[in-house]
Amino acid sequence: MTTKDLINNNRSKIEGIVKMTTEEILQSMLTESTGISFLDSGGSDGRHWQKNQGVAFDNEPEIEVDYNWMREGDRIDFTINVYHFLKNALTSDAMTDEFNSLFNVMDDWDGYGYGLSDEASGWLIDKFRVCPKDLSNDWINTYNGDSNLSQVIQYRYIGDGYIILQIHNGCDVRGGYTDAKLFRLTGDGLYEGVYGRIVYPDGRGVDVDNMYNGYSLTTEDGVEVVFEEGMIIDLNLIEC
Repeated sequence: MTTKDLINNNRSKIEGIVKMTTEEILQSMLTESTGISFLDSGGSDGRHWQKNQGVAFDNEPEIEVDYNWMREGDRIDFTINVYHFLKNALTSDAMTDEFNSLFNVMDDWDGYGYGLSDEASGWLIDKFRVCPKDLSNDWINTYNGDSNLSQVIQYRYIGDGYIILQIHNGCDVRGGYTDAKLFRLTGDGLYEGVYGRIVYPDGRGVDVDNMYNGYSLTTEDGVEVVFEEGMIIDLNLIEC
């Protein structure tokens, strides 16, 4: 293939880019079928991608407090909606539009890293000037740490302010991940930051957040607030 052919081929690819909003990409990922395995316990329709069909994601609450699971003195248990969390932390630009359009559906998962085709990982290696083997390292899976997200995510930071992301749409965390997508961060990383106010049964109110240790709700002095029957708990995502 001549240089002119390469230029024309690249131009045709760029002209064929379909730009999707960050919200559209996330919704597509959350409903992406990641298959059914006899190894998981999802039954006929218990996998995340199946449960997410037809969901109006923007109408879902950002954070739900799990009142039914808590007893007096327990750590306050809450779940952060993964769609709102990612929508708050991620955005798109020309670089991400190109990648996500060219590799909307991966032809294979033979590339370096996770959820990447050989061609897709080659694109990332070229654009971000990373070593091939490095692309397979430094991936973070939220299942392996303290996380309040409604679904597991797996990701790797790349370049200056970008992230490669998969969402776990299956049942068993060992499999059932989406194809990887590229996003630009709106802040300096993915942090499950929440804040809000708790009103005790006797009317006392206290401001809380989870920035002290990343997962439990504490006062500004770092004192953990535990559950009491009759509490009113109002939480919000910290904007990136």
